[in-house]
Amino acid sequence: MLINQIPGPEAIPLGYHPPMILSRRRLGLTVGLLSIALVGLVVVQGLLLLGAWLGMVVLQPDPPAGQPLAEQPSEAQPETFDQGPLLVAQLIAAEDAVWSAGAMPTVDQPVAAGEYRLAEGTARLLFNDGAQVLIESPAFFTLDSAKQMVLHEGRLVGYCNEQARGFVVRTPHAEFTDLGTEFGVVVDPWNQSELHVFKGLVQAQPLTQGDQPVEPIVVSANEAVAASAVEPIRLLDQGADNQRFTATRPIPVSSFNTGQSLRADGSDAHWSITAVDGNVLQQPLPAVLFEPPATPDDRPDLAFLANQPDRLGWVTLDPQYAGLQEGKGKSLTFSTTFDLGRLDPATARLELGFLADNFIAEVRLNGKPIDVPEHAHRPPFVELNRLIIEHGFVAGVNTLEIVVHNDPPTHLTELGLDYLALVGELSVTARLPWQKQ
Repeated sequence: MLINQIPGPEAIPLGYHPPMILSRRRLGLTVGLLSIALVGLVVVQGLLLLGAWLGMVVLQPDPPAGQPLAEQPSEAQPETFDQGPLLVAQLIAAEDAVWSAGAMPTVDQPVAAGEYRLAEGTARLLFNDGAQVLIESPAFFTLDSAKQMVLHEGRLVGYCNEQARGFVVRTPHAEFTDLGTEFGVVVDPWNQSELHVFKGLVQAQPLTQGDQPVEPIVVSANEAVAASAVEPIRLLDQGADNQRFTATRPIPVSSFNTGQSLRADGSDAHWSITAVDGNVLQQPLPAVLFEPPATPDDRPDLAFLANQPDRLGWVTLDPQYAGLQEGKGKSLTFSTTFDLGRLDPATARLELGFLADNFIAEVRLNGKPIDVPEHAHRPPFVELNRLIIEHGFVAGVNTLEIVVHNDPPTHLTELGLDYLALVGELSVTARLPWQKQ
């Protein structure tokens, strides 16, 4: 009966679908369309981002000629690395240097900006801009940059070539600006600062006193000034004093007086005779000690300086070589050498105290003539004459030659006082050189 009640196909309306079957089909279609739209959106966004990136890379303008791409301007980025200390100088020499607690520079190594205390010895700095400074202990100083330092206490000598022109040394009382020169600075922090100019010019600028500005002054070679908290700048009457600074203090060079160092046979170990009567000898002959005659009691005008053993004495030609002379002889050329070593020949100075019987006709340093001061040709030969030489030196070994002439026969010849001899008291000094740039 129930089966018979189920309608046949002809009884179902056209287009009719069961409700459950219709809902599933619509849901599947909706989900598919949404998935396709989402994938398309992602693809479009990816293409847009790729296009923007390609635009920045491909369309970026070419760099200027000669400038690599890496150097093109870009947005500033924060530094993410440590650049290390600021290196402003190099320690090029140190003598017996002892550094107090803190930084301890090493020779031939860079030196960073900062504070330093030198307890003992000396230290020589070469700044990156070319200035050279020799600092003497005890000293407290600060290196600000390759162009400036502060000397809080102590003393220094600065040397600046044209490259280093404008180098500044500050003190508690003043600021000193180099104008191409050599100068010294002394600082007593509780008293005053002094500037000593040895060569060239230095500008001295006192620190401001209250609200009143103080004009700088230019200090010239051989001048010295002082600045303090109560007196901005004053000129020092004594002028520049190189004896107060190690770098400018002359260093004695090994040299010998005539008759000072004798061999057992009486010959001079450091003075020789290189020419007789103008004839240059193939081999130098040693000068020998000459004992001057005693001064007659009634003839003080015939006095000769007495020999001083191990210090100073008269020298002459060994009598055994008298045959080299023509008659009584006309001249002898005495010669000695001295070695400047590592000292600067441009700073060398030679002082010669001399007596000669009868007189010195020529003086030559390294073959070049030197002006001879006026001096007596006749006795008494007691007080030394003075000759100063400040040019003509060379690095290393130097040769000094002195030509002594004999006058034609006179009444002294009849008295047996016709000699040909020399007394020479020699002193040579020089200074350590600044490093060449």
